[in-house]
Amino acid sequence: MTTNRTQQKENTRVQILRAAQYLFARNGFDETRTIEIASLVGVSHGTIFAHFESKAGILRSMIFDRCKDWVETLERSDVNGETAIDCLKALLRQLWEQHQKDTSLTRIYQSHAWVWDEIDEAEFRDLVDRVKGKAQIIISAGIKAKEIRREIDMDRVLDMLEASYFEALRRAKFDADSEDGGLAEVEATMQYLLQPAGE
Repeated sequence: MTTNRTQQKENTRVQILRAAQYLFARNGFDETRTIEIASLVGVSHGTIFAHFESKAGILRSMIFDRCKDWVETLERSDVNGETAIDCLKALLRQLWEQHQKDTSLTRIYQSHAWVWDEIDEAEFRDLVDRVKGKAQIIISAGIKAKEIRREIDMDRVLDMLEASYFEALRRAKFDADSEDGGLAEVEATMQYLLQPAGE
């Protein structure tokens, strides 16, 4: 009995998140009311607050649940390539494709991430650092194989790649002309930052 109740509660939570994502994308976060979310799901208004503390809590759960899924997918995935740069490009493409699959959520995230509190930012940084950790392993292997220049400042390079990625992603979401070029720009930045000395 408890298992069925737990499953039903989780199903309702997922339905609330899906409805909220649809309404946030269609109407905007500020213009969407929790009663509209409840109506779309077919539950009482109070049910929304049994699952989430506020509309902002719905948004937070929506973003972080999806981001965690993306990061876990990347961590489980194999990145293949002849060189470390090829492996990094494969990792970058996988991450880009995750964001492209869910453009409405990416757009919502980019519009509201700047109002996060310190706890949300710390959780987001942890997710980003997990992706950067996978990239760092690939870069270290590339340095050892002499495919990547040895004298790089790893933290600075990873921070620059992160900044380049999120800027390209932002432009791709708000400017359709940038969608294809954004990934190529990040790849070019990566190639420039990591190329072996003398190239």
